[in-house]
Amino acid sequence: MTNYWAIAVGINQYQRLQPLMYAQRDASAIQQFLVEEAQFSDSQCRLLTDTSPTVNGQSTVPNRENIQQFVVQICQQAIQPEDVLWFFWSGYAVQHQERDYLLPLDGDPNQPIATGIPMSELFATLRTAPTQNIVVLLDMKRCQGTFDDGSRLGDHTLALASEHNLAVFLGCQPDQFAHETLALRQGLFTTALLEGLRSYGCSTLAHLSQYLGDRLPELSQQHWRPPQDAAMVIPAELRYQLILPGKTSPVEKPLPPQVPGLDFSQTQPSAPPEFEPPTVDSSEITPSPPGQVTSAPPSQLSTENEAEAEVEQDDEFWPKLLKWGGLLLGLLLAGVVIRNWSALRGSDESPQFPGGANGAEVIPIPADMEDAAVIPEDLAVDDEVQSSDNPQEALQQAKQALTIGQSDEALQWLDQVPADAQSGEYATLRAEAEQLSSQVGQTNRAILDEAIASMNRSRENTPVNQASDFHRALTQANRIQPGQPLYDEAQQAIQRWSRIILDLAEARAKTGNYTDAIASAQLVPPSQTEIRQLAEQQINTWQNRVSQQTANADAIATAEALIQPGNASSYNDAIAQLRAIQPGQPGYNQSRVQIDTWGQDILAIAYNRADEEDLYEAINAAALVPEDSSVYLEAREAIAGWRQQLRGT
Repeated sequence: MTNYWAIAVGINQYQRLQPLMYAQRDASAIQQFLVEEAQFSDSQCRLLTDTSPTVNGQSTVPNRENIQQFVVQICQQAIQPEDVLWFFWSGYAVQHQERDYLLPLDGDPNQPIATGIPMSELFATLRTAPTQNIVVLLDMKRCQGTFDDGSRLGDHTLALASEHNLAVFLGCQPDQFAHETLALRQGLFTTALLEGLRSYGCSTLAHLSQYLGDRLPELSQQHWRPPQDAAMVIPAELRYQLILPGKTSPVEKPLPPQVPGLDFSQTQPSAPPEFEPPTVDSSEITPSPPGQVTSAPPSQLSTENEAEAEVEQDDEFWPKLLKWGGLLLGLLLAGVVIRNWSALRGSDESPQFPGGANGAEVIPIPADMEDAAVIPEDLAVDDEVQSSDNPQEALQQAKQALTIGQSDEALQWLDQVPADAQSGEYATLRAEAEQLSSQVGQTNRAILDEAIASMNRSRENTPVNQASDFHRALTQANRIQPGQPLYDEAQQAIQRWSRIILDLAEARAKTGNYTDAIASAQLVPPSQTEIRQLAEQQINTWQNRVSQQTANADAIATAEALIQPGNASSYNDAIAQLRAIQPGQPGYNQSRVQIDTWGQDILAIAYNRADEEDLYEAINAAALVPEDSSVYLEAREAIAGWRQQLRGT
């Protein structure tokens, strides 16, 4: 059963920025639509605004800590593989050193690295969810003055969307502003978004992208605003995925069944397809395949033309499906015959075909099919190949390994076949395995190189190592399956990067930043059992620290509330409150500094009373200066002097 989740964030009253008018209203409107009209469960639709209520005792104030915590909780603890997740943002964002940051309630545009939410970290966290069905909608407002500095807010986000294969919609192009207007009491992006979802049945990403591309420029023109056009990245495989429960689009057709590696958009090919990713004409309204950033231009087709295009697609689709489906079926049948020839003939003879080794035809497997292949657990071959004295058994094991794309496993089995038993079937399997190993090896080398390069690019942008950078790299390397070339090298890299992630988490914990430490440690993949166990132990410790940190922060706040200026006893009571914070606890050093400061304040009160010739009260006040205060000895000397004066009088 598919469950639908949403996180809607809208911030008006920033602590360090000019307030926005309708960001909070935007998020509330989205959340209200999803719950009341789209039938999302209220418990699965989180709203984080200036005034949103707590959820199960957890604050929903949209500060940095809360936003990150809600995203991590839903992505890593709640969502199932078939679920759909929405993430909506309406608020400020900045670009710093060509990297995009969302600014939470407590964000500082002058310190985005320390106070903002890196888009790279947000997307990496979203990608930890076990589902592919994630919709990110970002109505990012520029901070005042940032447009003149040449920054292109959104460029980095669109590039990350392609890299993470996420469906992402931006409220405007990187060289535009996202507007809100009093006439609508909403942002233009949110208005167009709700219109499309509510009134025009935009239940898939393809339909929604087309509507936003048409409607958003119209709204900006109608309300006398500078041009505003949506920008988006939509993975091809998600274009027709339903994003709302129980809805179908009346003007759309589902994507034709796709066979990996076959491009049905080609017409009457004279030769087998070369398994290149399909391209999209720049005039089309629908979004491009993964990795291609597009913006949806205003509609250029009339309703009549759209209808004609749909009829033409229907006329072309079925012949293509029959042709290429028949070709694929023929290849599969041929493979079955080849692999079972011995059983059919009752001997060790193999069929002879022209073109390959020993006359066997070698059928290449496209690289993108290898890349996308998911090996069923019940078919997986053990990492270590067992030895066999039976040549026929070794051949059968090699066949099974090749069937699931494990070329290295197949070669290990074939190596066990003695020279006098190497029949035509052996030669055919050997040629297929070597060819597949070469293709997969090239693909996997590119995967590892890209994983390493992604970390190098991150270091060029900032000298600070980010756990999300290593997590992104190990996620990339984890695409290399057992039994494939470079699998062992990939696993070693994953183990090394997992250890670095935990080291970074521990470094953050040492600075007292336990929330970020927990978020980092949660990026250690479960497949790294030993490191993951260490991470979970640390997470439990840090969660206790967070609770203790909160309690001690409350104690400090309570102590500060006791202070009455000019009243030495109130300072003494506040100091007694801080004594409850023990050494080694979060906030202990802060409490020591505060106690010393208040000790100085008490002595200042004593001096004031002495100046007023109230020596008795001066002595009483100075006696309250704590022994561990830096002015304790000075207070004792003052007391002795004032007592001497009293004796002299």
